[in-house]
Amino acid sequence: MANIMQNRIDAVMAPDQINQIKAYFQSIINALPESGNLTLNDDERGSLTSLDVDNKIFVEDAVNEIRNNGQNIIPPFISAEQLQNDLTLFEQMDELRSIQNNVQECIEAILRIAATEAYGVSNAAYQFFKSAAEAGIPNAQSSYDKLKQRYKPKGGKGNEEKPLENQ
Repeated sequence: MANIMQNRIDAVMAPDQINQIKAYFQSIINALPESGNLTLNDDERGSLTSLDVDNKIFVEDAVNEIRNNGQNIIPPFISAEQLQNDLTLFEQMDELRSIQNNVQECIEAILRIAATEAYGVSNAAYQFFKSAAEAGIPNAQSSYDKLKQRYKPKGGKGNEEKPLENQ
C-alpha cells in the first residue's frame, strides 16, 4: 500500500540534464566495437554460446594450450591472439554490463517510485473529486467526470475503480 503522504522523489530533471545523459549513452554506443550496430535475431540469441564460469576457464585454458603446445598441431587459421581478443572483449563487456545493470536498476527504481507516487496521488485526487461531486461542491463534478474516464470498461475485463487503500 502506497502512502500518498510520503513523497520519496520530488524532482524533475532539467532538459539539459536529460540531453547530457542521452549524449553520454550515445557516446557509449559509439565507443563500442561496431558502434553498437551489431544485433542478434531470435535464432542467434538462442543458438550462440555464452560463457559461464566453466566455459570461461575452458577458453582461458585453450588460449594457453594453443600458445604453449599448438605449433604443428593447431592449424594456422586458429589464432591464439584472436581467441585472446575475443576473451578480453568478453571480459570488458561483462564489466560494462555490470555497470549498465546498476544504471538500469537505478532508473527502474526511479520509474517505479515516480509512477507509484503519481498514480497514488492521482487516485486520491479522484476520490476527493468524487466525494466533492457527491456533496454538490461547485466545479467538482466536471473534474470527477474527466477523471472517472480512467475507470470506464474498455471491453474484456475492464478497469475497475480501486479504493485508495489498495493503491
